Amino acid sequence: MTQFDHIAFLVNSVENCVHFFKKLDLELGEVESFPEEGTKELYIGSSFGKILLLEAISKGPYKDALKKRGCGLHHVAYNTPNLEKFLESIENSGWHLHPRSLKTIKNSKTAWLCRAGTPALVEVHERNVGTGSNLVSGLALDFSGKEVTMFKSLDSNLDVSSSQSGKIKLDSQSVEIAHFINL
Repeated sequence: MTQFDHIAFLVNSVENCVHFFKKLDLELGEVESFPEEGTKELYIGSSFGKILLLEAISKGPYKDALKKRGCGLHHVAYNTPNLEKFLESIENSGWHLHPRSLKTIKNSKTAWLCRAGTPALVEVHERNVGTGSNLVSGLALDFSGKEVTMFKSLDSNLDVSSSQSGKIKLDSQSVEIAHFINL
């Protein structure tokens, strides 16, 4: 069993995005800096299915991803009560264990999944699965049918589909990703 936790986007400026999301009347967390990760971050939403905005402010994996792929979707994160069982359950899903996972599984019970050509990573935490409603209920990106199937194999309540214009579905509205990532 997994639970959708958050969806993370690399953005040009977290502060500029604050104004956009305030207009949507969404609950905003505090902007925080994480020098060890090289990021400035902001969570939107309070329970599960949150949005995480990441601004790469110094050297690190997020700055590397920004150089490689630009602004946009970075990762989708899930919680699972047993990381080892979860990883066994997705053995034939098409996802591969990212090499960074060799450290993160040991240090924080977090696995990173990847697939060459897939425009996002998957972050999986070993945590208790809770209850609550998600702010984000869907993600529509320019995914192939195989990528949609791979995301659906993660057994979550996040509706993943393919669309040429990237969108996230919130409780009461659909938001185009392009409207905030390049602010």
